[in-house]
Amino acid sequence: VREANPDVRQGEWSFEFRTYYSTRSDGTDDDVAILPSLAYGVTDDFLVELDVMTVNLGDGGGQGNGDLALYVMYRFLRETETMPALALLSETRIPTGDGSSKMDASLSLALTKSIDEKLRFNLGAAIQTLNGARGDESGFVRAQEFAGERARSRLRERRSWARSPPGR
Repeated sequence: VREANPDVRQGEWSFEFRTYYSTRSDGTDDDVAILPSLAYGVTDDFLVELDVMTVNLGDGGGQGNGDLALYVMYRFLRETETMPALALLSETRIPTGDGSSKMDASLSLALTKSIDEKLRFNLGAAIQTLNGARGDESGFVRAQEFAGERARSRLRERRSWARSPPGR
């Protein structure tokens, strides 16, 4: 679940180059992946981000590598002492990768309420279309990744919280 507070302020650019490594417990599969993204704060409440969706280097030549995701977030209600922050989020997968087909899209509503400086709750609801494919991935895996369950850096969330406490 994404939180309802944008993590890039007006006029700011953010470039992230996340990596991860995973291995099966039986040693039969090792994966190394990269997830580069570029975000821009149009306003303090409006964020645009372009991601290269998970590029799996571990198995070599994985289909779908290089698909782009365009992400737009608009926070229409800022958090106050009594009200949570609310935001609309839209994400579109653009089939630019090897073996990909058609576009997918999602529209989400995110709610975030801070209890204190170190505790907040996030709630989200989404509707999505899965029209295409990222090569050899199953629909379930594609839906999980596209729905926002991709590995996202906790450092980014902590950095966002430090810069933009509730009610900013």
